[in-house]
Amino acid sequence: VTGVSLLRGDPALVWNASDGVALHSFQQLEEPIAFMALTPCGEKLATTGRMSVALWDAATGLMEFQLDRPDVRCSGIGISWGGARIVRSEGRCIVAWSGVASEPPTQTCLASDIVAFVLLPDGGRVVALTGSQVAVLDTGRAEPLLVLDGDLGFRAQSIAASPGGDLVAACGATTAQWQVA
Repeated sequence: VTGVSLLRGDPALVWNASDGVALHSFQQLEEPIAFMALTPCGEKLATTGRMSVALWDAATGLMEFQLDRPDVRCSGIGISWGGARIVRSEGRCIVAWSGVASEPPTQTCLASDIVAFVLLPDGGRVVALTGSQVAVLDTGRAEPLLVLDGDLGFRAQSIAASPGGDLVAACGATTAQWQVA
């Protein structure tokens, strides 16, 4: 069992949650880490600051690669099982890498800035929240797969998905729930 501790702008610290032993400290080169995500199996760690995205081996603490990104507002990062897909929100867009530094990323944009997102377990879909809209995005295509039906009627701030990716919920002052096919 691995845990990660992060204070905004500080390095990430990874430790064994069963015995409390610190394993590694991760510091992004030339900038503080703003967001991070572990793969479900705890094998890889993805980190991002304002200017870059990095992939780390969680067991050794070694950086596998770092990609430069333009100085854009980022509201999160996600990583799929085994690190096969890394996604980062940049303003109104989701940018996705195949987990291989040499391949260019794909980018899918919405009409408004993305507040939060969830990378679904299949690694190929993201559910993105803009505050007034929830959309399912294919990380390999340039357009949304679908916009979820229903007027939120509130300014949403958080989103969650079931482990199978078939249910999505968004919340603000109230909660809305959708079933995703």
